[in-house]
Amino acid sequence: MKNILIISATSGNNYNLAQKIESLLKGKNINYQSIKLDDFSVPLYHSKIEETTDCEDISKLDSLFQDADGFIFCTPEYNGSIPPILTNAFAWISVKTANWRGVFNGKSALICTHSGGAGNNLISALRIQLNHLGVIVLPRAITISGDSPLKEESVSKILDQLVSIT
Repeated sequence: MKNILIISATSGNNYNLAQKIESLLKGKNINYQSIKLDDFSVPLYHSKIEETTDCEDISKLDSLFQDADGFIFCTPEYNGSIPPILTNAFAWISVKTANWRGVFNGKSALICTHSGGAGNNLISALRIQLNHLGVIVLPRAITISGDSPLKEESVSKILDQLVSIT
């Protein structure tokens, strides 16, 4: 059975969104696991510490990403783009993994956001980055805001599409 990794960039609204999505995945014939990036103590990446950093949490993140066949990213729009915690995780995985392309290449992903607005800048920026890494990103994203609540029927159909291509 295929494995989907649900990644929440925050412990707040986007983690709540991840939990709702997790409940909608039940019974869809797929294994899934949720993580919160802020549960991992990963230093800010820069090239001067790359060789000297041997962080257990980086290894854990790397393993979780490698073992996944697909991803669901639940993340807010942060200053009009991708939150630093998510970009930092990608940076560490790409330098600490022997076959970092294999962590991403050919895997499927769904972008989800609970943001103050529609999260369009996040969706565009994250789609570009994931496509560059070789990830096949679903054309539809899940967006939640104060003005736009979760529509379970619609989300369930999007999840069905993710499961079918994973």
